Amino acid sequence: MKTITSIFIVLFMTSVSLVAFADITPYLVDTNVNGGDGLSFSNNSILYSKGSQTAYGKFLNPNDLTEQAYFIQGQSGWNHFSFNMQPDGAGYMVFSGKNEGLFYRYVDSSFAVGAIQYPVHESYHNWSPVVSGDNFVWIWASGPYTNWDLKIQNLTKDTRMTIAGGIGNQGYSSNGWHDIWQDNVVYADESGIYTKQIWTSEPATLITAEDGKGLRLWGSNGGFIYNNKIAILGDDGKSVYMYEIGKTDKAKIVFTNDWAIDNYYYYDDLLVWSDRRNGTLDIFGMNLLDINAAPFQITHNDTTDERFAQIYNGKVIWQQNVPGASNGDLYVAQIQTNSIPIPSTIWLFSYGLALIARMNAVRRYRRAQ
Repeated sequence: MKTITSIFIVLFMTSVSLVAFADITPYLVDTNVNGGDGLSFSNNSILYSKGSQTAYGKFLNPNDLTEQAYFIQGQSGWNHFSFNMQPDGAGYMVFSGKNEGLFYRYVDSSFAVGAIQYPVHESYHNWSPVVSGDNFVWIWASGPYTNWDLKIQNLTKDTRMTIAGGIGNQGYSSNGWHDIWQDNVVYADESGIYTKQIWTSEPATLITAEDGKGLRLWGSNGGFIYNNKIAILGDDGKSVYMYEIGKTDKAKIVFTNDWAIDNYYYYDDLLVWSDRRNGTLDIFGMNLLDINAAPFQITHNDTTDERFAQIYNGKVIWQQNVPGASNGDLYVAQIQTNSIPIPSTIWLFSYGLALIARMNAVRRYRRAQ
């Protein structure tokens, strides 16, 4: 009887891990969307590029994810966006594009969009802005074939500083990547991966891997920071490392995938990524807080790629397109991370066996009395 009960427990636990995340129902946000640099997701609000360098912004109903309101529509000439909407429904949009300029707009809690502001007046190239609260970082070059600087600016105080680069420093380049969370920035250059607390004179901290292996230094598979935790892809393209500012000496592996990761994103201890295990790019996810968690599949289509996934408060957005195409359809879906597991066939079978075993045990116990 103990054997049957043990089988029941094992099968039950297995069924729970397989169905811990409920099936999702995607909602089509828009078509002909460019899901690369022009995609930002924050508090049920999506900023994205549609067609050729045209900015759109939508607020989605948090209950059914349907379109609730536009906060920007059809603003042309932009190609790199970042958007951060605060819990009170207000936030900043930062753009780069028009003649290599850099601009921002403020959205209030009623979704009224403020006038275009010009925080940067330096010439030539301003690129890849990323905003958190009222701070944003971006890369800047004074001219062609010159070094790139990584700069940061506060939009309310109008203060600015250079984080990396500068005169005589060859360290930062256009191949670098960067992300920001509140007062901390993570960035990479040819010499390594660094984190730095902004608005202080403290030097940047070099991040190295606990196992001595390299960390990927640039590209769309860079690294992301949330709540002072930094997720970084290893140089094998399959291993994800975690580094926690102030609590971790070196980055340690928290997940190793069997397939090369195409694009990935990290937020609120949830990791989402794309790989080709099924032939086309599908999106998968994993809860990095649960060391026993198994990856769960979010999308699958035999003829299309799903990529550029981003996650925020249990909601995922992604682009679906024909392989090789730059534009595609933009979808959003809710992941039920706290859902009750759905009983599987194995679960029902094992439950039946355990119930029979329990009934037999009760009858035998009574006879013995």
